[in-house]
Amino acid sequence: MKIDLHCHTKRTKIGDPETRNVTLELFKEKIINSNVRIVGITNHNLFDVHQYNELKESVTGFAQVWPGIELDVKYKGNIGHLIVIYNPEKISEFEILLNKLINEQTPDEVEIDLNEFVKDFSTKDAIFIAHDYRKAQSFSREMIEILKSGITEKYRIFSEPSSFKSLSIMLDNGIQAILGSDIKDWTNYPNCELPELKLDVDSFEKLILLAKKDRATINTLLNKKEQKIKEIQIKINDSKKEKTKIPIYNDINVIFGTKGTGKTAVLEGLKNKYLQDGNRYSFYRASDVDEVMDQKLKFSDTERTNTNLDISFVKEMIEFIKNWEEILPTSLNDYIEYSKTKKNNKNKGRLKITALKTTFKNNSKLNKLKNEYQIVKDIISQIEEYNLEKYLIPEDAKVYKEINNKIKENCFSLLKLEHIDYYSNKLSNASIKIIKQKADLCTTSKSLPDSTGFLEFSQNYLNLKNHIQNFKKCMDGKTEKSREKIGNLDEGKEVYLSVEHRIFKSKVKEFKYGQNISDLNKICNLILGLDKNFKVELSEKIDNIREEFEKVNLKAKDFIGIKKQYENKLGEYYKPSDGEKIMLILHKKIFEDADVYLLDEPERSLGNTFINSVIVPRIVELGKMGKTVIVATHNANIAVRTLPFTSILKSYENGKYKTYIGNPFTNELINIEDSNDTKNWKDESIKVLEGGKEAFDDRRIVYESR
Repeated sequence: MKIDLHCHTKRTKIGDPETRNVTLELFKEKIINSNVRIVGITNHNLFDVHQYNELKESVTGFAQVWPGIELDVKYKGNIGHLIVIYNPEKISEFEILLNKLINEQTPDEVEIDLNEFVKDFSTKDAIFIAHDYRKAQSFSREMIEILKSGITEKYRIFSEPSSFKSLSIMLDNGIQAILGSDIKDWTNYPNCELPELKLDVDSFEKLILLAKKDRATINTLLNKKEQKIKEIQIKINDSKKEKTKIPIYNDINVIFGTKGTGKTAVLEGLKNKYLQDGNRYSFYRASDVDEVMDQKLKFSDTERTNTNLDISFVKEMIEFIKNWEEILPTSLNDYIEYSKTKKNNKNKGRLKITALKTTFKNNSKLNKLKNEYQIVKDIISQIEEYNLEKYLIPEDAKVYKEINNKIKENCFSLLKLEHIDYYSNKLSNASIKIIKQKADLCTTSKSLPDSTGFLEFSQNYLNLKNHIQNFKKCMDGKTEKSREKIGNLDEGKEVYLSVEHRIFKSKVKEFKYGQNISDLNKICNLILGLDKNFKVELSEKIDNIREEFEKVNLKAKDFIGIKKQYENKLGEYYKPSDGEKIMLILHKKIFEDADVYLLDEPERSLGNTFINSVIVPRIVELGKMGKTVIVATHNANIAVRTLPFTSILKSYENGKYKTYIGNPFTNELINIEDSNDTKNWKDESIKVLEGGKEAFDDRRIVYESR
């Protein structure tokens, strides 16, 4: 929830812009549109109770408005600004205190002595926000120390930094800080950067308890979120096998600890639980990256045929050669013999069937219908696999299914009729030949030949020649390429996965085909060699080709080659480094659409720039979206800056594995087996996380150098 504890609603001092004055309507519009839920009214050296009550009333039910003031506080000639936010339930007390301090001075005249202020407010129910010493009208370090020594409850004191970035650094280092709008022009209010409380706060008292890090309040606020507690088996190297309850929230959860303490085992246990429950989850493990990247370069036979390249002629060629039969013209001697012997047997002459001729029927139509029927079956099967009927209303789905079945049935009927016609003709011809052969054996005469056979002979050879020519056209190395963007790298680099299909070409060897290249080359040369000389041992040559087919179990799709590689934006080959591989896979995993995100050492092999600019913001974003994020990490940026709802510390002490659970809000970690065994969250984070104290100190150095 957004909070603004430094909000001006009036021009009170000379030099203040007129645009600080706000109407009730404008105040209400900007607060609601900016989704600010808590507003502290902090005008310079003035508290207007009448305006405060009106502003509070204008946003009742949407936002809380708290009374406050920004005072000019003096110490040793230095003027520093101090914001005081008072408990709205004690507004009369606040007015009395201010009247005593200000004593009818105008806002431009007010200069409150620091020691006098501390004396009057030391035990009061207020929040004190001092300008940080890098900000204009700042409190010096000496003034901060006087404030801290005088205010009884130190957790009520905050610093206000000069920028949002400084705020993040201060919070990382355990410094209580908060940033307000310090609004100068209300028309620009929606553009102000404001902090968001990790936990919803519905009262001034709750914010004070949050600042105090009261465990009971923290847990109450945490439990406002929909809680998910999973029964998991913590697989650690001890004898205990019972399941352990670990609280996992629909927000950010961090598992940390030194190497070998069982962090990955906890993450694996959670993953298995989510898998069993049928949750949509995205799982990332740094050690899997090489395997994932290599797997993307592999492909299956299904992927081989996932192309628009036409290999129908290759398929026809293979089928044609498998079924090819040599047809020879009728010998002239058969006609001579018939002429000489046709009068030898009168009974045979009366048997008119011996004079019948066979009829030739080409099987091209039958083969075509076979192919069409197979295509129809494949298409319908694929449609059924994808269940496209789910996109139709029941009535349309029924019609759609009936039409598919009718197409399939009609296609089969045509194939069946052609099959009967072709084989009936073939059987009739075979019967005529057998009768003639039997009649010839029983007599001394020769039957009239069925036909000259020249038509069949010519058509058979022409058919073979056409198939060879079509096959030759296919073997021209046609290609088809597609690209899928894998992700972005630093400096605007983009990485793509290129998938290229190519019909076989003997000189192109970087593609992977369904058969060994040398085998495909040999088969191609044998097929194309048939076209050179039909007269020489054609039948023997085709038998040799058939043998090669059987030897490698050849299929038409074997002639399709695939080449997969990573490329840059320009289409040039690119080999990602180990770190770049992690960036690509991790980026994809954390941007997948899932309910649960499990990340095992997402920081491995990555620089702080990528961690801070991509990983941490995305994890925080997922938490805000109500996603469950569970991260096993050694990295302080991830474990600290994301402010996890649950921190799980794994440790190995004195030969025993231990599991501690807590969060940064309570700054406490409790042993799940012994509630008296506790650890300080910040101390353990500094000690265990990558970089240790240096990681925290570096942030302080950066902050103080600003």
